[in-house]
Amino acid sequence: MVKTKFKKVAAIGMCCALTISGSVFAMSNDKPVYQAVPIMAVETDYQELLELQSKIDQYVFVDHVQDIAQAGFKVTNTGPIGDYVEVGILPYSEKNANFLYELFGTEKLKVVEGVQAYPLPMPEIIPIMEKLKIGIQVNGEALQLDVEPIIENDRTLVPLRGVMEKLGAKVDWDEQQRLVEITTDELTIQLVVDEDTAKVIKKIDETSELRVETIKLDVPTRIVDSRIFIPGRFVAETLGAQVNWDESLRIVYIDSQTTPQTDIITYENKQYGFIFSLPESWQGYQIVMDKWEGKAIDENAKIVESGPLLMIRHPEWTAENVRQDIPIMIFTLGQWNAVQNHEFAVSAAPIGPSELGRNNQYVFALPARYNFAFPTGYEEVEDILNSDPLQPKNL
Repeated sequence: MVKTKFKKVAAIGMCCALTISGSVFAMSNDKPVYQAVPIMAVETDYQELLELQSKIDQYVFVDHVQDIAQAGFKVTNTGPIGDYVEVGILPYSEKNANFLYELFGTEKLKVVEGVQAYPLPMPEIIPIMEKLKIGIQVNGEALQLDVEPIIENDRTLVPLRGVMEKLGAKVDWDEQQRLVEITTDELTIQLVVDEDTAKVIKKIDETSELRVETIKLDVPTRIVDSRIFIPGRFVAETLGAQVNWDESLRIVYIDSQTTPQTDIITYENKQYGFIFSLPESWQGYQIVMDKWEGKAIDENAKIVESGPLLMIRHPEWTAENVRQDIPIMIFTLGQWNAVQNHEFAVSAAPIGPSELGRNNQYVFALPARYNFAFPTGYEEVEDILNSDPLQPKNL
């Protein structure tokens, strides 16, 4: 088993039974009562998710790579999120998703559109020759390395030592497991030599809870002449740096010195406990409150749950010129667990809401297919949501 300095701590703030009462939201008297799961049960559930992820990883990345390719898609990432294992695939389709659902079931698995790997494309690269060396600059400083970067399949592999330390990361090497660990205060990257997957272990907000993702790489970590080389762009960008390639000068530029953002505004919701970051162009936004409704999964489909649906509305929105809202569904922890256990449904879509974040009382989620009509501004909203704009705060 790979050891890291992190430990999984099931700190969900539920040490005793907690009953969701009808005083929080208007609910019928005959609705089911949800109780908090004891900590030991939470740890057991999380261990089950890790075991399922390991089983999926072994199948899609090791034992049945050709079967996946013949099915017409590729798996880009896997990782436990909430009460299920999320698997990203490209291209996403219902047929491709069902391929995995038939293998691993639907109870603890959610198949979504995948994320691209982090390649450093270098078009028309010619084979490396002694007279065509590759340079690396980190934050404007040219690194004097005792070994040059190498190129494999048009991807740049950079020497482990020297570059990562310059980015403020700690580097560890486990020779027995052939494992590289690159660690910062926020995350750990695990790379195994000659394997084309990486583990990214991130802290979730200010809690001790961790999220582990498996990422498919275009090129694996290598050992050449007793030196370790790692995928440059993937590691640097995962650490939060920007990476660029100058074809004419054959220099890789890595910049980790981010300038303070002056074009960001924030919306703070103290009632439910979160902060949401927005571009400056959203100055003058409006908050529109509605509610989501949860229906029983039976032939009657009566409403058994409800909760707040908060929408952040663009200042240029009008009835004549409708723009894409940013919708945020707010669930109690008990309601969210019930949704994940398919005890009630919040939409007609086969895919449920996706979690944006959570605090000690609420889960904040994005409705499924919220932008199905592609209204004006939906691309901008997608970009905002891809920037991790929601920061939960414990109440």
